[in-house]
Amino acid sequence: MLFRSSLEEVRLAHPRLRVVRNEENLGFAPASNQGMQEALSAGADGVLFVNNDLVLEPGCLAGLVLFLAEQPGVGLCGPRILDAADPTRLWAAGGRVGWGPNLTFLRGHGQEDGEVWWDSVEVDFVPGCALLVTGQALVDTGGFDPAYFAYMEDVDLGLRARDAGHRAALVGEVAARHSGSWSTGGGYNPRRKYMMAVNSVWFLRRHG
Repeated sequence: MLFRSSLEEVRLAHPRLRVVRNEENLGFAPASNQGMQEALSAGADGVLFVNNDLVLEPGCLAGLVLFLAEQPGVGLCGPRILDAADPTRLWAAGGRVGWGPNLTFLRGHGQEDGEVWWDSVEVDFVPGCALLVTGQALVDTGGFDPAYFAYMEDVDLGLRARDAGHRAALVGEVAARHSGSWSTGGGYNPRRKYMMAVNSVWFLRRHG
C-alpha cells in the first residue's frame, strides 16, 4: 500500500495551491507571516488565517469579506466559533483583554449558542484560528509578532491594530467550528499552559 504524507495529499487535491514548506516548526506567528507575505505579494486585499482544526460554515468567508467591505474602520474580523465537539455551544465570540486574574477571555466560551451572540460587535481581538485581516492592517502592523511562538499573538495583533487605527469585530451572523488547542495536544495540557504563561509575561511587558 502506498502511503502519502498530508502535504502530498494536499498538493494532489489542490494542484494550484501555493505551498510554503519549512524544514522545522517555526510556530504559528512566524509561519502565518510567511503565508501573509505570499498573499500580499500576489496582490491580495486581505488574508484569512485559519487553523488546521477549523471548518468554516457555509457562507462564512463571504460574510466576513462583505462585512469588511461595509465597515471601512474595521481591519480585523472573525466569525462566532462553535465547539466542534458540541456545535450547540460556543468556543468563542471574539475576545476581550481583562487585565485581571485572567489576562484575556473568550466571549461566550462554553455557553449555549443563540441569537444573543449573532450580532456584530467590536472586540479587543479576534482569535487567530479564524481571522480575516485587511491588507492595509497587515501592512500597518507587520502582521503577527514573531516573538510569540504560539498563543497570545492574536491578542497582541488586535491591540497593535487598534493603535494603528484598525478596529476588530466579531461578525456574529456567520460561524465556524473549532477543536480548540489540538495543535498542542488538546485541552489544558502542559505544553499549552507553558506557552500561554511565557507569552502572557511577554505580552504584559509590551502592553501592561
